[in-house]
Amino acid sequence: MSSTFHKVVLCVALTPLVLAFGACADTPDRLPLSPDLLEPAATSGQAVTPPPRLVSRTPHYPAVAVYIIYREYVNQHPGLTRLSQDDPEYQRYMEKRLRELYPQRGYVGMMRDAAAEMREYRRQWTEYEQTRKAGDGEISPQMCYPQITSVSPSDYCEDGGGGGGSGSTYPAPSTEYYADGSWTGQAEFTVDQTQVPTVAAEADTLQASPYEHDRLLYYESLALGNGGYEIQGAKGTPSRDDLIRMAAADSGPGEISIQLWGPTVNIPLGVAAVFAVRVLFSKWRAESASASYYPSLAAGDTKRDAFRHIYVNVMLRRYISAPLAKAVMDINEWGNANWGARIMDVHNNRLGVEVKYEHFRGHWLWDRWSYGVWGGRVRNYINDSRNAAFLPALANTYDEAQAKAIRATVPSYIYIYFR
Repeated sequence: MSSTFHKVVLCVALTPLVLAFGACADTPDRLPLSPDLLEPAATSGQAVTPPPRLVSRTPHYPAVAVYIIYREYVNQHPGLTRLSQDDPEYQRYMEKRLRELYPQRGYVGMMRDAAAEMREYRRQWTEYEQTRKAGDGEISPQMCYPQITSVSPSDYCEDGGGGGGSGSTYPAPSTEYYADGSWTGQAEFTVDQTQVPTVAAEADTLQASPYEHDRLLYYESLALGNGGYEIQGAKGTPSRDDLIRMAAADSGPGEISIQLWGPTVNIPLGVAAVFAVRVLFSKWRAESASASYYPSLAAGDTKRDAFRHIYVNVMLRRYISAPLAKAVMDINEWGNANWGARIMDVHNNRLGVEVKYEHFRGHWLWDRWSYGVWGGRVRNYINDSRNAAFLPALANTYDEAQAKAIRATVPSYIYIYFR
């Protein structure tokens, strides 16, 4: 294991971390976003079914902490190859450890409630998928979008730019960005959330870089409770739970925290803990790639931001499935007071997880694990001006209805940015 992970510098977090995907309040009674946050625009006589949202009232926790506790439980049960979120013993263990780590959060029975929420959400997603397959779930070219000014609705048709009025028009989707035909007749990668992989198997699934592999080994050493840790600048020796909180980069009230690799991301408890590290690595990869591809652009509300949201959704769908990807991203959009920024992010999220996913994932065999190829495809899409909608009106939009009206002028296959 790299010596990087044997040295940890303590610091006391003075302010809560702001998640790169949006702040998230972790209280048992937190309210979900509006169920119709990004309902498709009304069309000429045709209703379009919106994707469901995870309605979650259970607390959310840092992905790193959830993953390490999961590995604790697995290591205490040698030979375990399957683990269900509904297992009562596992639920009790996860609840106990999370409440020890973060005493300001959580309650007895939260794992049971989270599993029930996820079952209902997946049921709704199954119905949504069936509706889409029946031809009612996707927005196609030639559909018209409602106007936000007094001009004719035809100005907002996806008609190749020939709306003929003074409103915004967009070209029909380019054939260059259609779904890869090699996937025809091939099954999507099956994600089994009950399987318990070894650390080596998980690294292989993620095609982990040496640096990422070191992270996995560090998390495993914390889960096992072994390894030598050199602590600098600490008053006293921190406990293993302190080290887990540090690794999670969490900064709850009065809790010691550290940022080893930047801010973390929270996940709903209904998402299987085996997927927590996949969520985390996807986020880090998207942030790293966006900074590398667009170093001169600000991280928020720009083309760089659009790339990051689309790319992370492509990876999440490949690694944990479409409904779980959307659930994770939805809860991390909570707390953004700027409705323009929130609507932009959710619109771009859907591009990566649904609308253009089949193009970004590449060849069904050669590219099925090549996350660098997926990112390259997203970058090419972002850099093509035909796929962009610059909406400066969203810049200071704090009203939900106004933000939705502005977004509704944009076809589903066009990404949004406003800075």
